[in-house]
Amino acid sequence: MSVDRAVAAIRHGLAKGKNHIAFPTGFSLALRLLASLPSGIQRLLLRRMVRS
Repeated sequence: MSVDRAVAAIRHGLAKGKNHIAFPTGFSLALRLLASLPSGIQRLLLRRMVRS
């Protein structure tokens, strides 16, 4: 993501009064999905991601 796109995303979020601004969308969604899983599954997936 370019700096210009990041700045635009932050400005857009601030203009809407958001307390939490997350981008890029795909990465943010993946992190939210990971956080919703039980901790054992989180650790297993993160270990596999670090190895590759």
